[in-house]
Amino acid sequence: MLHVWLGVAALGGAAVMIVLTVRAESVARRHIGPLAELDQDRLRMMERQRSHAEVLSALGMATRFANLVRLSILRHSESQRRFGEITNVLANASKASRMFIQSALLTVGTVLVLSHQASGGAIFASSVLAGRALAPIDQAIAQWRAFTRTKIAWGKLDAHLKAISSEASPLPLPLPKGRVEVSELTVTPPRSETPSLQGVSFTVEEGSVVGVIGPSGSGKSSLVRALVGAWSAAEGEIRFDGATLEQWDPDRLGAAIGYLPQNVELLAGSIAHNIARFDPAATPEAILEAAQAAGVHELIVNLPQGYETEVGEGGMQLSGGQRQRIGLARALFGRPSIVVLDEPNSNLDPIGDAALAKSLQDLRVRGATAFIVTHRQAIIGQTTHLLRLHKGRVGIFGPTRLVIERLQSHAQEMQMNKVAANA
Repeated sequence: MLHVWLGVAALGGAAVMIVLTVRAESVARRHIGPLAELDQDRLRMMERQRSHAEVLSALGMATRFANLVRLSILRHSESQRRFGEITNVLANASKASRMFIQSALLTVGTVLVLSHQASGGAIFASSVLAGRALAPIDQAIAQWRAFTRTKIAWGKLDAHLKAISSEASPLPLPLPKGRVEVSELTVTPPRSETPSLQGVSFTVEEGSVVGVIGPSGSGKSSLVRALVGAWSAAEGEIRFDGATLEQWDPDRLGAAIGYLPQNVELLAGSIAHNIARFDPAATPEAILEAAQAAGVHELIVNLPQGYETEVGEGGMQLSGGQRQRIGLARALFGRPSIVVLDEPNSNLDPIGDAALAKSLQDLRVRGATAFIVTHRQAIIGQTTHLLRLHKGRVGIFGPTRLVIERLQSHAQEMQMNKVAANA
């Protein structure tokens, strides 16, 4: 209303501010992802340095790993510096554009007054009105990044909620009794393209104790991780009592499975909480039953605080053998019908070995099915079946006695062939 050129100057200033905002958002979106990844890598390296301090020191790796941590920190700092420089340039450009708009309006108003196309009051009126008109745009620009982040977060949340609502809840199945069928199972580890298991098939009935043996890298740990659902099958299927793993509710199935991984890590809390799997409804009787079934009750009560002993993050307050035996009690909590143990005696002393053997006998008596990865002859003697893996495939499977006889016969043949070759 004052003059068309004053309006043009104000609109031109608004366009410049919007362009700068879009440019700043584009730069931020391009750099914030790699910066976040470098930050996560830095934190992971620092955590590894802390949690593996003893191993790094013992193997003479402390200085080398410290250099790797320092390099990770430097990469993150350099990326953060570059990102800060770019955002500062754009922020200063935005501030400069606001000052330029005010100056441009005053300049246009002055020219119009000198050319007698506007009165002197129009200069001040246009400056005030333009400031008021551009204030909402300035506020929107200041909040634009938060708005876009909120929009992205809202989209992710909405998609997640829709995915949850679209998933049909599986019909609750009765807890498995222990029959396990594996058919043409192929497993590929996460972030790998090479299968660690290929075409593995076998069937065991409830009450079986299956020893899983084989050389390193043959796929033993991959098999047990697939059995408990930690790794998904690339091909084939696993069935418990005839139902595939996908037909079970994960939490309900987890209550019927006992799992002891090769590297036992307890959660920060008391021994009782860890044995009970942090179930708030767990009864003292169930905790004691699991500890006694694992033969670890006496070890626990001999600790200063007994079952209330804090294990620390990862169970670092306990020795490796103590963590393994308490992990076994956690696996046996709730009387599971399927128990999977990956090298459960790697850190055990003779007392722990005897307790493990007794636990396997008890599992067999009550009709539970157990899978145990081991190389020790004493534990193999407690099994009913042996599954020997070789290069990710089933080398031999059957009753323990028959498998041992075949392996011994094969070893004798190899020895005889070697002697003959040497002769």
